[in-house]
Amino acid sequence: MAEKPPTDPAAVFRELTARWEKEVNATMNRLMGTDEFARSMGQATTASVRVQQHLQEAMERYLKAMNLPNRSEMLALGERLASIETKLDDIQTTLRIITARGDDSAKKRPARTRKPPEQGAVS
Repeated sequence: MAEKPPTDPAAVFRELTARWEKEVNATMNRLMGTDEFARSMGQATTASVRVQQHLQEAMERYLKAMNLPNRSEMLALGERLASIETKLDDIQTTLRIITARGDDSAKKRPARTRKPPEQGAVS
């Protein structure tokens, strides 16, 4: 009597899993190819968009009632802040250049010879 070799449980599991995947894929492909599926997916997408719009409108009303900025206002504020930071960087760069150059404009001015009148003196 010839002894039967032991079967590999992992190989059996892989084979069953592969057959199951093929069957599920075939079934889902048939299902997704129908007009009914396309129609239901369209309705689900439309409902999802409507819910999102309603939530956005509700959040806008809530933020307005609480006197808080909404997303677009925060984005605009961020853009303005970035612009201010850029201008400050430009000013700092200009000041560094002037300082490094040793601006002699104060030395080029003529000497002050007249003194302001003293307080209490009548002219």
